[in-house]
Amino acid sequence: MKRVLCLLGVVAALAVSCKDPPRYGNGDGPSLRPGASGYGFETPSPSPSVAAPGASTNPKVPAPTARPTPAPTPTPPAPTFLDIELVADSPYYKPGNEITLPLSHTLRVTNRDQTAERPCRTFADSRRSFSSPCLKPGESWSRLFLAPVSYQIADPGLPFAPARLDVVR
Repeated sequence: MKRVLCLLGVVAALAVSCKDPPRYGNGDGPSLRPGASGYGFETPSPSPSVAAPGASTNPKVPAPTARPTPAPTPTPPAPTFLDIELVADSPYYKPGNEITLPLSHTLRVTNRDQTAERPCRTFADSRRSFSSPCLKPGESWSRLFLAPVSYQIADPGLPFAPARLDVVR
């Protein structure tokens, strides 16, 4: 008889517990409810919370994220040119055969000489520290000068037409 009473007590306890299914944890996790979808598990609705301004309280809508503003890319300064023209008449260099170039400037040499006897011209240092290629009429050559120095300019096709180039601070 003890066994029957014990069994009836267990059945009664189960009947009472079926009226309100137990919740596990703090109530924020999934709970088992009779007839709930998803294999009997149901996620409780989130409790209302205080959201940051501009943030969404809907878990399906992502909160806006701040994107860092990229630093502007500095643009290098445009090169500063000093234009020299190789011309047919004396002094054979325009603006003249005494040329002063500021430091960190680019010398741009253009052949404007269309004399038939000179199919190309060269702008070169007599000590051979630099030399342009043989420039046909209309062609240009440039070079950036980064150190103060003086050059004696020679054109092998015009040995009688020297020039001086001074790179100064």
